[in-house]
Amino acid sequence: MTTASQGSTDDHSRVDLICVTTEHIETGKRVPDGQGTLTVSGRLWAYCTAGLVNAPHNWEEAGGVPFDSIRHAELPVRPSSS
Repeated sequence: MTTASQGSTDDHSRVDLICVTTEHIETGKRVPDGQGTLTVSGRLWAYCTAGLVNAPHNWEEAGGVPFDSIRHAELPVRPSSS
């Protein structure tokens, strides 16, 4: 796994999946944008705003959103996603 802070990103960096686990989104709101965990799930780039590497994740399709446009504070908490 690679943390987003370790890799370099550019305008072409896209995230295919985003973690919507309730606790991860809530924790991620206190983590600076771009400082979560960027990893590969299957063959897709996946991002967890909380930066939790060894925790299980509930991935949801993000549609190839630009990495630099992900704002942790703007992600909605979904009570059923924990």
